[in-house]
Amino acid sequence: MEDFHSIVPLLNKNLNLSYFGLFDGHSGKEVGVYLMENFHKILSQEIINNNNINLMNFDNMKNVINNSFSKADSEINNQNYKNETGSTATILVIYNDNNSPTKRSFICANVGDTKAFMVNKQEIKLMTKDHKCSDKNEVKRIKDSGGIVFRERVYGTLMLTRSFGDKEMKKYGVTCMPDIYYHHIKEDDFYIIIGSDGVWDVVEEGEIFKLCQENISSNELSNKIIKLAKDRETHDNISCIVIKLNEK
Repeated sequence: MEDFHSIVPLLNKNLNLSYFGLFDGHSGKEVGVYLMENFHKILSQEIINNNNINLMNFDNMKNVINNSFSKADSEINNQNYKNETGSTATILVIYNDNNSPTKRSFICANVGDTKAFMVNKQEIKLMTKDHKCSDKNEVKRIKDSGGIVFRERVYGTLMLTRSFGDKEMKKYGVTCMPDIYYHHIKEDDFYIIIGSDGVWDVVEEGEIFKLCQENISSNELSNKIIKLAKDRETHDNISCIVIKLNEK
């Protein structure tokens, strides 16, 4: 098992900020374990260093998240881990925001292919981007950074184009800088689902949307998603976090 998660209900009481993180390691569990145990601490310290920044300013929070990703990756690559050990990451923070209809907003950031979806009354919406060599823009970025892609992998080795760790791949353009999604929570936003690729390899978005039509708890929904992936004999580790935003 190389999937790891971390949930901190009150990461910063001044900002009433809740934190969720899911990490899918590869070629060893060390980087995933490090992120599970430390990323929320790095993020919290970065917020404190910025004098409990006003989260209603998206540019401020984006800088804090980018700095936190960079610091975490630097600390990881200073550890005595194998060069090929790395991890994806999807983190999400929910906080009070007077500019939002429900007085709450969230920011979601990811590297790699651990997906997050939001389900509202009308649709299921992807909030993350898969960073793989199948993405022509990511391949261009790798090549522009001096790297090469063959066998649909960076330097013929790594399928991901963004990750934590993988320190030998950083010189070929692999980066830890995330894509970031920002959203004001509305009354008809019901669930956020974060899952590792062991889920998404065998479960379709439409199936998740259908499951979300029932007014069930986050635990019930996550258990149904995990059971569906297991019943279909997925070949990868399975992890799923479900956050219920509003009652239907």
